[in-house]
Parts: sequence; C-alpha cells; structure tokens
Amino acid sequence: MTGLIPFRVKVIDNIAACIQAITPANGYINDLSSGEALAIGRLFLGDDEPVPMVAINEPPMAIEQSKAAPQNPNSFGDWDFLIQGWAENGPENFVTRNAYILVAEVRQHLALQKKRPDGRPGMGNGPNLLGMGPSISDLRIGAPVVRPPDAESAKSCFYLMLTLQISEDMTKPFG
Repeated sequence: MTGLIPFRVKVIDNIAACIQAITPANGYINDLSSGEALAIGRLFLGDDEPVPMVAINEPPMAIEQSKAAPQNPNSFGDWDFLIQGWAENGPENFVTRNAYILVAEVRQHLALQKKRPDGRPGMGNGPNLLGMGPSISDLRIGAPVVRPPDAESAKSCFYLMLTLQISEDMTKPFG
C-alpha cells in the first residue's frame, strides 16, 4: 500500500477524528476516543459489544454532482454520510435516553466545526470545516432519529445525516 491517501479518505478520517474528540475531558458524558468506540463502514452491532459505539457510513445511493463543462475535471456537490450510534439502554420507562444523549453530543461536536476558524493566511475568518480548507464549503447536520432496541440490535441507537458540500479535482484524487 502506498503512502498516498485519497481526498475522500482524508475527509472520512477527519470526520472520525472529530467524533473521537467526544470525551469526558472535553466536557462530554460519552467517551468515543477508543478505537472500539468508532467504526467506519459498519452497519450492525453485536449484542455483547461495548457501547457507546458510533459508525460512519454512506447511504447506498450517491447524490448527483453538479455538471461541469466538458473540459473541467472538477466535481462539486453534496456528499452524504449516515452516522449511526448505539448506546446502553436507559431505564425501562425511557430506554432510548442514552441514545438521545449520545446523538446530542455528536451533533454538538459536529456543529462546532462551523465555528472552526480558517487559519490559512489571507483566507479571512471563514470556517475551516473538518480542517479541509476550501475543499468543504458547507456542513449540514440533519435531525436525529432515535430508535429503541429491536430484532437487529439489543441496544438503542440513533441515525443522523451529515451532508458535506465538497469540491474536488478528479484528476488529483490524492491531492
């Protein structure tokens, strides 16, 4: 494997790093800093696995990118992610309580990216979304859906859509 990292992998790595910063030391209830607490490309959680756990996935269908002139190798448009998290079940009368707390912390920390200043000289005070500079021009966080345990999982879970507006040069996937 080469040392080159594709642009899209860098973006996913930065989303993961953002989520892994959710720790009690940073003022949160949950601790997502361990490698066991975050997965990329995982759809299910076994009944005996540790929680909290957050997974980063893409929906099965991509959003159509904006059309560019035939000679333009740049792509611009939305890129969706489905963030899913599992939490220990709460009390019997509010079994999804901990999943609501977990999704609130994930939403909060992702939203703080909108306040992250762009530290590059001459770029003004605009946000530096996920540390990717001008490659990500918008970050939108959807409304969460919280679900109780079911036939697929013995743990309560949440689903959260994250949409990034990205621009990339398709001739430089590693750039």
